[in-house]
Amino acid sequence: MMEKLPRIILEDPGIDGLLMHGVMGSTFFRSVSEIARKWIKVPSYEQVRDFFLGTMDAFIKLPQQYGKPVIASSFADREDDAVKIAQDSGIPCFRAPERAVSAMAALCRYGEIRKRTENKCWCQGEGE
Repeated sequence: MMEKLPRIILEDPGIDGLLMHGVMGSTFFRSVSEIARKWIKVPSYEQVRDFFLGTMDAFIKLPQQYGKPVIASSFADREDDAVKIAQDSGIPCFRAPERAVSAMAALCRYGEIRKRTENKCWCQGEGE
């Protein structure tokens, strides 16, 4: 999901950015496996680490590939290896989806202000 879907979304010229909720790594796996161990045999995180982190390499390259902002959210913090990878690669990863939405909204407002400023400067230069 973190490879194909973001690419499809970001390739759309009508989309200006991507907000992805659910960056999951070690924290998610450990909390789920604690519960699952009661009913099934659960592999160690080291055995499934590549499954969780395998798509992170493609995910962290998205902003550069498409020139659009990418913001993530996760209920985990930097102790989670996937969150750490995202943040260390320059992708903001917030602990609550509401904060991620607020950050994306701020980017949108910033873009609107820049457009107005650029248009104003362009118009002023026209008459000179």
